[in-house]
Amino acid sequence: MQIRLRDKEGEPVLGTNMHVLRGHARVDFVKANYRKGAAFAVGCGEGGFAILLRNLGCTVTALDILATPNLPPEITFRQASAYDIEDVEAFDTVLLMEIIEHLDNPFEVVTRCYRALKPGGVILITTPHVDTWDYVRDHVWRFGPLGVEHLLKDYNPRVWTDDIFVYAVVEKPL
Repeated sequence: MQIRLRDKEGEPVLGTNMHVLRGHARVDFVKANYRKGAAFAVGCGEGGFAILLRNLGCTVTALDILATPNLPPEITFRQASAYDIEDVEAFDTVLLMEIIEHLDNPFEVVTRCYRALKPGGVILITTPHVDTWDYVRDHVWRFGPLGVEHLLKDYNPRVWTDDIFVYAVVEKPL
């Protein structure tokens, strides 16, 4: 996963985005909303959030369309598309951290992730806020809070923003 904020010059370089996990509100967002147990980091990129969940005591499966060779061996990695998710009620937490803006059909992936949730589980979503990011060539969608609410309308989401990201929590009823 590569990011480019307005105040960063030049092309993004793989490996330079891991710094965003240190002291960022997204870390607090995950810590405040995840469920202990089995976690699934969809579109895990370099694996920072998968490692965070592992450090929080979760059993983690990470998925990305690209190979992610630097994950610790205790994290199960699946190289596949998010459109290939076929798990059913397997996970307590599913992460979609800065992935929905890259998908041709985020509705389909959210549906697959919801099906993969155990009852009482949560999907945690972040996406760059449309008003705070410059053009990034691999972003198919640009979301604001209303767009995320519309994307998740069938799941009764909690949605909010900070100065850079839109955050959403979807909880599957027991």
